[in-house]
Amino acid sequence: MKKPYFLSSNFSPDQLALCLNKCLKGKALRQGKQIHGVLLGTGMNMNLLSLNSKLVGMYASCGEMRYAKNVFDKIPKPNVFALNWLVFASAFNGSYKEAIDYFSLMQELGITGNKFSFSIVLKACVGLMELNKGREVHSMVYKMGFEND
Repeated sequence: MKKPYFLSSNFSPDQLALCLNKCLKGKALRQGKQIHGVLLGTGMNMNLLSLNSKLVGMYASCGEMRYAKNVFDKIPKPNVFALNWLVFASAFNGSYKEAIDYFSLMQELGITGNKFSFSIVLKACVGLMELNKGREVHSMVYKMGFEND
């Protein structure tokens, strides 16, 4: 079996990050897993260019939550993007409580959400009929100036 081109080449972290973004947007799980393998095989620093967050996003966008969580659990200092992907994918898959739990983890870690975080978690609150949590999130939205979003 012939090796995919990018597995036999020396790509820079920038190029691998770009490839992961394309896999994420195109929901190209097989290619994304191959890139993940390259990253693991080369021992590349996954914190570079938020490669670890891009992997979480790629797996989450492909509906592979087990892999997304596995990668996330290995991130020493997760960022808002990795957490947003878990909130989004959990809510999209109907796991509203899990989505709210990831949003709560974001707050526990002192990570400030962005306009995407809030819109997703508000949808999860609606899914669970969590009026009080929804009010709490709405208050945060207002305080941060995202009310128009």
